[in-house]
Order: sequence, then structure tokens, then C-alpha cells
Amino acid sequence: MLKNGTAAQILNDAYFFIPDASPSSFYRFVFPLRYFRQKGYHPRLAAVIQPSYFEKGRAFFFQRVADRSLFDLSLAIRDQPRAMIFDLDTYIEPPPYHPNYNFYASMRPYLEMVIQSSTIVTVPTQRLKDEIKGLNENIFVLPNKFSLEVLENLKDGKKEDLKKEAGLTNNSVVLGWGGAPFSLHELASLEKVLNRLFEKFNHLYFAVWGGEPNFQRIPREKIVKFDFLPLSSYFISLGVVDIGLIPAENTLFNQCKSGRMSYEYGLAKSAVIAQNIEPYKLLAENGAPINLAETEEEWEEKLVELIKDDEKRANEGQKLNEWVKENCFFRDEETEWEEFLTKLSEVLE
Repeated sequence: MLKNGTAAQILNDAYFFIPDASPSSFYRFVFPLRYFRQKGYHPRLAAVIQPSYFEKGRAFFFQRVADRSLFDLSLAIRDQPRAMIFDLDTYIEPPPYHPNYNFYASMRPYLEMVIQSSTIVTVPTQRLKDEIKGLNENIFVLPNKFSLEVLENLKDGKKEDLKKEAGLTNNSVVLGWGGAPFSLHELASLEKVLNRLFEKFNHLYFAVWGGEPNFQRIPREKIVKFDFLPLSSYFISLGVVDIGLIPAENTLFNQCKSGRMSYEYGLAKSAVIAQNIEPYKLLAENGAPINLAETEEEWEEKLVELIKDDEKRANEGQKLNEWVKENCFFRDEETEWEEFLTKLSEVLE
């Protein structure tokens, strides 16, 4: 529960606007709102702006996408007893290979203006805060976390049952990659390693969601392919994965991420091998039981070890699951949100 009564009241007068049903919207707005509603507060979630909202509300939360209309709105409420909070979950410009690169690059001037004019900006990581701190003096880090109903949805998702549903045997070992289609080139960095592994191990399979790694010599019958799923169903489907892969380029865009893919593999009790870059390096330093690899040789060595050792693989998945439950869910005390809402209440006094 929030200790600051004024800060708590702000939640009852708050509107959170989501642009879509993407994982970003869930992590940044939907999961926090579910948590606060379970605590007895009444923040509102909306997709379309209605003029009446600005008669009733005091705090207005927007995320990710910024254009001229949002900038105009920030100016319109600047002298009112209201606040606009802008949430940014990734670096302000994606890499050139991102399918929406040209769009985001063209909108970057508006994005920077919105960040500058917002009452407060929220981000998921300290690194992202450091990168944009010159644009706004009021930036708060609100880490990505799950709300508790995510666990309820996963109760019956046993790995052996999910494998059976996918047509796999219990002795199969499933590698998984849940990256976005525009990140397939990062998975391609493991092409030689994976091709060698699939030639060596007959019981090895590869699970993907959406984009398919056609550049690899993986037999079609060894690929477990899922269509894009609602987030709750996606979390359940991850249960087929024994070893979650997180290859990544060492770019500023990736360095500013939260590493939430490792949380998701942890929900599924999957062992994880991630690229040895921030944020995964920081997660490991903070106790997350994940493997880090940098070179092709390191990736292959760690993969072979986990593929061969069933007990080690299961133990690592279990330990990561326990770590995620302890560190990646909203709990009674949410210090970051308390500090942020206290600052917001001071601005609105």
C-alpha cells in the first residue's frame, strides 16, 4: 500500500493511455494498473482521448509514441493543476534495421519536445535515464514488473504437458527464441553454432514465435513454430522451452533495455544464455541466475553443457523462476512508485 495518502489519491484521478496491446503497453501501464487496482485504487486505462477526461482527471500518462498533438497537449495543461507523464521504454531512436526506423527518426524532434515539456518522464532502466537526462530534470526509473495474475495464468502450464501438446517427447531439449522479427539478424549471429548443434543432437528442437529463422539448416520437423499470441498465452507457450536464447548486438538501443526477455524465460522455468552486454550483465551481477556468453565459442560451450546435462538445465530454470518471482513482481512495498507519485503530488499541490 502507498504510504503517502495524497500520492495514492492521484491514482484515482489518473488516466493511462495505451497506443496498442503490445508487451510494452502491458509492462509499462497494464501490469502496474492491475496491481494498483488490487490494492483498492482506481486508475483508468484508455485508448482514445476524450475531452471529458481532462475535466475529471489530474494526471495523464502517455507512452512511447509522441507527435505534435501530444506536444500541444503538454503545453495546454502546463498552467493548469494537471500533469502529463510520458513513459519511454526504449531509447529515443531505434537502430536502422528496425522496420519503423524511418517513422521514429522523423518523429524524434517531437519526441524530444514532448520529453522536455512533460511534467515527469518515466523509464524502465537507469541507463535509459542517463541517456536522456539532459531533456528533463524529472525522470524516474520504474522497473518492468509483472502483476500477480500472471502467475495464476501459469499454474497449469507444466513443461511436460506443454511439450506433449506440441508433439514433443519428454526427453526432447527445446531451444527457444522469443525475439522480434526485426531482431532475426541477432539470432543469425548464432547460425553456425546452432547448425552444428542440430547436426550433433537428434533430440534437439527449436521454438520460435512469429518470425522463422530460414537462414539456418534446421530441419523443418525440428522447428516448433507459434503464431503471434496474446501476452498471457505467449507466457504459457514459453513453457516448452528448456534453454532460452538472448543473442544481442552491443548497441545503445539494446543497452537501454530492461532485459525482460530473461524474466519471461524465468516464468517458464527455462535456463537462459544471454549476450554478455548491459542489461543482462547487470541482471547477473544482481543475482539473476543466467549464463552470459560473448564469443561464438562461449555460446557453443554453454549450450552443449546445458543440452547434455538434464539436471543442471532443470536446476537453472527452477532457480531463475524463483529469482523472477522474488524480484520481478509487484509487492506490497513499491519504493520506486512511492517516490514517483510523491513527486507528482508535490507538483500538483
